Amino acid sequence: MGASLSTPLVFDSFNAEAQRRRLMGMKGTSPVTSSSSLASTASIIEATGNIIMGTNAPQLYEHALIGDWEALLRRIVVHPKEACYKDKCENTALHISCRRQPPPEVVEALINANPDAVVSRTMDGLTPLHFSC
Repeated sequence: MGASLSTPLVFDSFNAEAQRRRLMGMKGTSPVTSSSSLASTASIIEATGNIIMGTNAPQLYEHALIGDWEALLRRIVVHPKEACYKDKCENTALHISCRRQPPPEVVEALINANPDAVVSRTMDGLTPLHFSC
């Protein structure tokens, strides 16, 4: 049985894979690691109008959420302002990326696009550095 797209989705950075599977109507908990899994997740994002967050989060943020670093680096060149987006918990793409141990070039690109994100705090008072340790 497929997931209802009218059901509101609540962001939980530690449960992003479960939300992705919910959208696809699948069960299981294996992490997204293969390029085909990333491609299918990207197609879900495109098909659902970026509703994984329950909002219209920009694609850059969605790429950070699923750890699609290549897509994030391509997107940030054309749409650097998307790095300034904050979700309902005040997370930026840098916060989300740091949770997933991104390559250094991703961190550098996000900081260059939004230098304020380095000191930006979530609703819980956490900076991206808190998530990278």
